[in-house]
Amino acid sequence: MRKINKASVAWEGLQARVCYVINDWTPGALKNDREYRDSLAAFIQECAPDAHVECEYRHLGTTIDIFVKWDGILSGDQVFIELKRNLTQKAEFNRLVGQIEDLQPEKHNIIIVLCGTTSPAFLNRLKAKYQSWSPSILSKPSTAVMTKAAGS
Repeated sequence: MRKINKASVAWEGLQARVCYVINDWTPGALKNDREYRDSLAAFIQECAPDAHVECEYRHLGTTIDIFVKWDGILSGDQVFIELKRNLTQKAEFNRLVGQIEDLQPEKHNIIIVLCGTTSPAFLNRLKAKYQSWSPSILSKPSTAVMTKAAGS
């Protein structure tokens, strides 16, 4: 399991480190979005004991599934994580896009985590619209789109 520490965040940035941690996360088959959210938040907190990890965080009039705040050596950083399970319906896709837009992706680092079954068309649309993640800490705020297969 990868750890998030001051040196790794200073070198790669918080968003990159959180993405690596999400890659290592293996939640198994859980019952609902909340169980996935709680499992991921606990895993991130275990990997980053110095970070502030909060579920159901209110920001700009919307609620974010997981908020990760880091106070580093020279500066701080934050990442918003929006998690969706079984994204197969157009209404849920539209709701997700609305939530991401409300977070102002041009100003904030966001990670979209899709668990379980995801419509390939919806995944492609999200990647085309939002996939702008760069591991450089000098890059502007960006959005990463990640998938976790059912039972992984």
